[in-house]
Amino acid sequence: MLEAMGVVRTAVGSGPDSGAIVVADPATSIGVALRLHLATKFLPIEDVVQMRVLLESWALREAATKVQPSISQSPKRF
Repeated sequence: MLEAMGVVRTAVGSGPDSGAIVVADPATSIGVALRLHLATKFLPIEDVVQMRVLLESWALREAATKVQPSISQSPKRF
């Protein structure tokens, strides 16, 4: 989540440029997150929860297909 928001960047490998690293100016990214948080206070909590369930279910299916492509053909719910 933090990487998607631009607060941290990640890199694989070893050495000083690997792992999770806080970006030089995370204030901009954190500002976006705070504005999003404040905007949701005007939405019904049920809508926020439903959107989160939809996004997380989609993300789980996408991640699963990267490991086992046949999962995307399965009618099972996660």
